[in-house]
Amino acid sequence: MSVRSAAARSGGPAPGRRAALALLAVLASLALTACVNPTKPETPPEPIIARVNGVAMYLQRIGLPPGTRVVAQILEASASEAAKPVIGEKVLDNVRQLPVRFDIDFDFRKVSPERTYVVQVIVENGGRLLFVNRGLYPVLTRGFSNDVEVLLDDAPQ
Repeated sequence: MSVRSAAARSGGPAPGRRAALALLAVLASLALTACVNPTKPETPPEPIIARVNGVAMYLQRIGLPPGTRVVAQILEASASEAAKPVIGEKVLDNVRQLPVRFDIDFDFRKVSPERTYVVQVIVENGGRLLFVNRGLYPVLTRGFSNDVEVLLDDAPQ
């Protein structure tokens, strides 16, 4: 008596068919597992917040007109583009007098030790530039700290 005839008499599936059914059962359980435990999309890592503290000042002894705003930015000075990438920014509205303190928060992961970063401060009123940096004010890398004092001059007209 052959194996095939014994399986046929008992009503069970043939051995080749049994393997196919077992494979189908495994695939079905994997498909159900994928439906029950969907993969979560990757969330970006949390930023590592750091801060540059500064003071913007000028030598003139004048008040500022109402509605004046001060914009302080950390820029990547070593970038080759004309428009330097902004690493962090702080906008102060309705500033009436300088000196004024500012704190610029930024994501520390965007800072590379091989690059140079500077603080730029502008003072504007109604879209008109009033004061700008007198020079470059490096921060963060190459031995420079997170604290800066920025001296401003009259903006070129």
